[in-house]
Amino acid sequence: MTPADVIKTEPLLFDKLLEPISAPLQQLDQHPISQAAKKLTYAAFVRVLLFRIFDQIRSLRDLTLDLKTKPEARLLNLPIVGLSTLHDAFARYPVQWLISLIQHLTAHYPLAEIDELKALGEIWAADSAYWPVVNQLGWLARQGLQGVRLHLGLSLNTMCAAAFRLTYDSASSSSEKACLLALAQAGVTYVMDRGYVSIAFCRELMERRAFFVLRERNNLQFRALCELAVETYRCLSPLNSISDQIVKLMRDKDGTILRLVSFTVGGHQFRWLTNRFDLATHQIVLRYAWRWQVELIFRAWKHTLGDLHLINLSEAGIAAQFQLLLLAAILWTLLQQIAESLAPTVSPTSGMEQPSPKAKIITAQVSQIFQVVWRLLHSALRLCKNCLAQSFSYYLKERQALA
Repeated sequence: MTPADVIKTEPLLFDKLLEPISAPLQQLDQHPISQAAKKLTYAAFVRVLLFRIFDQIRSLRDLTLDLKTKPEARLLNLPIVGLSTLHDAFARYPVQWLISLIQHLTAHYPLAEIDELKALGEIWAADSAYWPVVNQLGWLARQGLQGVRLHLGLSLNTMCAAAFRLTYDSASSSSEKACLLALAQAGVTYVMDRGYVSIAFCRELMERRAFFVLRERNNLQFRALCELAVETYRCLSPLNSISDQIVKLMRDKDGTILRLVSFTVGGHQFRWLTNRFDLATHQIVLRYAWRWQVELIFRAWKHTLGDLHLINLSEAGIAAQFQLLLLAAILWTLLQQIAESLAPTVSPTSGMEQPSPKAKIITAQVSQIFQVVWRLLHSALRLCKNCLAQSFSYYLKERQALA
């Protein structure tokens, strides 16, 4: 039989989703670990945990039951494993292997950038979110810790998580600035809310040749050096009392010169400090309004992807689960990038939930001006979940119909 006689079957959606990491997974499987590892190879372990994320399975017990009884698991050739085998795998396989998979993706599969932001430079929305640990077990309980805090840098250019750090605390004030400084890169603009307000912190970022757009408190004391012209732009029309000034802060003994953009909306005043002097007023407003996407990604990871409750509470297990979330986010974004290239008539935001016209939070009202939609939303992931064991072309057809 010649190669031309061989019928090539189309990949299933789940296999297409994991295709960018198939080669490095096979290489990692060659590393000798132990005889016990043969019960669940590393490639199978990663596939199982990514299946759990994309199939939105809430607990480890549900996962083992679905692996045994769900038809989709059989079609995807997922192994039948027990609870102890999965827990052992969290302890057996190093977290660094997951990090190497992420590094492989970022090196070989660059994400497409949003045209509107490409010209503005690299922008990260920075924030932290608390993951409570419902069942206090093991080392967390012994140290009196109540949960895990995720400090995340979301690349707004690609609408995908870029980097993160973990701390084990219940209050963010003691760790969020230090963690962001650990992630800081020269040339990146960090967009942050009021929890990061600190002159010393801003100076640290500036010394690292980074930029910031930071929401200040309304009791800010400053001396205006000059007024900048505010251009007419459509996104500014819902805003009132807009001003753009070069200022010195009264509490800053070093006399650092910064830029202050202010306006009111819905009866609330907003003040944003930045060390970017090269952007127009509306571009400063645009950058901060897009910060709301980091709140959406936290909500999606916790609820839509079902990872609010951690399934393994060892230190290595917790780290692995967050690395898996980052890996899944990149794989998902790459899949959407491929799907959009194959169906150019489908709008990137079509078929996805739009922000509610009646926002409950004032910062959400500002964000609605731009109608920014993060890609990991409920309807899009629901379609992916329902098509995991279907062909990739079937998924594309249903995705277009959803649009």
